[in-house]
Amino acid sequence: MNTVSDYQKTAHKSVDHLFRNIDLLKQKGRFIKQEKQQLFQQKVAELDEKKEQLRKKYNALSSATGNASQDLKKGFEEAKGALTSAWNEAKAEFVS
Repeated sequence: MNTVSDYQKTAHKSVDHLFRNIDLLKQKGRFIKQEKQQLFQQKVAELDEKKEQLRKKYNALSSATGNASQDLKKGFEEAKGALTSAWNEAKAEFVS
């Protein structure tokens, strides 16, 4: 990545991809067995919380310029990693 703008475009694509995957997982929740519904709802709540954290980091990154963007990139990557990890756990638990 040569510029902040290039990184922001890549970040936008990764956010969109993660958010679409979470939405698909939520749609599959209708088919989760009753005994796993409570756990599923807990995982969805966790995903929603991490999704909101990532959204905030992305919004900050979107308006970043110059040297300030380096700290924001790090925060964004950490939030993206946390959401990706939570999504992978939920996917492993509920998607066959």
